[in-house]
Amino acid sequence: MIPFFRKIRKKMADDNKPLKYARYAIGEIILVVIGILIALQINNWNEDKKERRIENKYINRLTNDLRVDMNYHNKRIEQAENDLRHLDMFISQMSEFQKNTHEIVDLFKHLHLNTDPFASANSTFSELLSTGDFKTFSNDTLKNLIIDYYRINDDFINQMEEFNLVSTNLLVENAVINPNISKILAWINSVFDESYIIDGEFDFINNPKSLKFQMLRNTASFYRRRNMEHLTKLKQMRLNAEQMLFYIEKKNTN
Repeated sequence: MIPFFRKIRKKMADDNKPLKYARYAIGEIILVVIGILIALQINNWNEDKKERRIENKYINRLTNDLRVDMNYHNKRIEQAENDLRHLDMFISQMSEFQKNTHEIVDLFKHLHLNTDPFASANSTFSELLSTGDFKTFSNDTLKNLIIDYYRINDDFINQMEEFNLVSTNLLVENAVINPNISKILAWINSVFDESYIIDGEFDFINNPKSLKFQMLRNTASFYRRRNMEHLTKLKQMRLNAEQMLFYIEKKNTN
């Protein structure tokens, strides 16, 4: 293209001999500037194309991570709802008289004290931050959605860690007051054997005024309350994942 412009410029310069060299020099400068501008435009186009490829790669990975998170949220929501049902039954049945060892074992089957840590499929987001590739994202709305989503997830992970620490201390307190708590925990973990029970060691179950009874009921109530809070947050995080996934898919179809 530049040689073509040069031929035109040279012919125009030759038509006026006195201004020949001045035109030629000015024309050379103009051609060089045009060449630089064209090269810069091509380079910018190539860089933009490269960044779009990087962005699309990360968006595809984020989409997969969101689907993994949604499946995980569904499982944790189902678990929390199941734990809540059993804890409600445990707290309700604690106020009833347990006639024998079999009824005591049945009662403790409802004592669900789950302290599983919370996890999130955040490897892609972590890589975006560590590599600096987040700057390739051209959509500020999507960037903000991603940042907010993983910030909320991180907050919940920290909350679960705090809850597990408090619950561990609570179980230790129970063990001090009721040394037989290890048997209860064995039942919770589906190791049910009535032969473990010694006559009289769980009589406190039929004595609401006893410290052991009150401590165990308070522990169950604590887990119930936290499960309700976790259930609300899990549903919100699942909704956040669904909304971000919908936004990404809608953006890609436009």
